[in-house]
Amino acid sequence: MTKKYTYGEWLKDWLNVYKKPFVKSLRNQKIILRLHIPDHLKNTKLTDLNVVDVQRSINAVKQSRTRVDVFNFYHGSLATAYKLRLTPYNLADMLVKPKHERNVGSALDQRELTEFLTRITGERLEDFYLFCLYTGCRRGEVLSVKWEDVDFDENIIRVHGTKTATSERVVPLFPELRAVLEKRKRTGAKIFNHRAEFVTHKFKDYCPSHKLHDLRHTFATRCLECDINIKVVQKWLGHSRLDTTAEIYTHVKDDYAKKEAKKFNLT
Repeated sequence: MTKKYTYGEWLKDWLNVYKKPFVKSLRNQKIILRLHIPDHLKNTKLTDLNVVDVQRSINAVKQSRTRVDVFNFYHGSLATAYKLRLTPYNLADMLVKPKHERNVGSALDQRELTEFLTRITGERLEDFYLFCLYTGCRRGEVLSVKWEDVDFDENIIRVHGTKTATSERVVPLFPELRAVLEKRKRTGAKIFNHRAEFVTHKFKDYCPSHKLHDLRHTFATRCLECDINIKVVQKWLGHSRLDTTAEIYTHVKDDYAKKEAKKFNLT
């Protein structure tokens, strides 16, 4: 006899049986379950779920990227339920996937970069921000790097990303960053022992018009401006899709075209 699940009960079984064996971590799925699946849907019998209520829950998520993740969560759980004949209809096929409006960020221009470097000179977080600038790594990746990941003989850094399989990668150890690390005292296994919220909050003190993630975008922009092959940049950034890197490339080209247009003069 088929078990009469509530949606919340089914989600627990779905995560443990059909997701956990095949993913590195359930952290993101558990966050979605806790923050974005309303209690009234969790308490609803699986067979009584209304597709309109589910779609309304998806649409209510404000952030574009998270909204897509929530859609995928609902879609996967409901599609599996239908395959197992736990629901009379395939609700997953009735859901409308939201568009992901990607924000490629905003690189610091030369003036902003010069001002930023001047402001952080001698500050506690100087090394951390320079690491971000010279590697293009995400905040969490920088905070996870250990001294053993830095190969001074080969001039490379092994990055243990958590976002996708391609996040696990090797990035070059540029001379400027090498000099920073060689002068830094080793006080533990990790290079940096700052709290994530702290480095993000303090960044605004030094660069009020940008986000910390814009240092990653600045690195990518400088790479592309120096005509480094886009596939190499993709590898360094840990992008799983080339079109993600290409969006930055297009943004760089657009900015360059605007600067060139200012030179035009008929007289």
